[in-house]
Amino acid sequence: MGTSKLPALRLLDIFPVQHKGRKFFCLKDTEGLAKGAVLLALESLYLAITLDGKAGMDDVRAAFEKRFARPAPSVQQIEKMIQKLDDCLMLDSPRFQKHLRQVRRSYARLKRRPSAMAGLAYSALPDVLTRELDSLFDPPGPGTARPAGQGRLVGLVSPHIDFRRGGIGYAWAYQEILARE
Repeated sequence: MGTSKLPALRLLDIFPVQHKGRKFFCLKDTEGLAKGAVLLALESLYLAITLDGKAGMDDVRAAFEKRFARPAPSVQQIEKMIQKLDDCLMLDSPRFQKHLRQVRRSYARLKRRPSAMAGLAYSALPDVLTRELDSLFDPPGPGTARPAGQGRLVGLVSPHIDFRRGGIGYAWAYQEILARE
């Protein structure tokens, strides 16, 4: 493993936590592809963040020794940490890429995509949500009449905020799409 490249740490949310009176760093997947989290001590976190997809074991160990001015953990200890990160899908490894392909295939086959914020930013009940969305078109929204669209629509600027605050803006923006159906 000395000169072969090690997999890169994925883009993760990393934040300090206290656990059993000790300080750790929690690694969480912001994309939701990895379930759960991994806790690492500072020195293990340093080893993890040196995993950039270009470094080999010798590079990782040398970076550790330079940073902490002491011998690096053994190759076996580092391999064990790497295996733990890979098992938890925190590395951009062949295992993670296989998992990602499976998730994408499963998602593409869905007839109906799950609502990411159902029950949080809008109702999880389809009938209630339909009424909520329909009400966004009521004045001061654009109304429900569908005027004929004029010209070709080449882009759409729409809010990126919850319906309660930006709903009328969504209605006006999407009225342009409805007008061209």
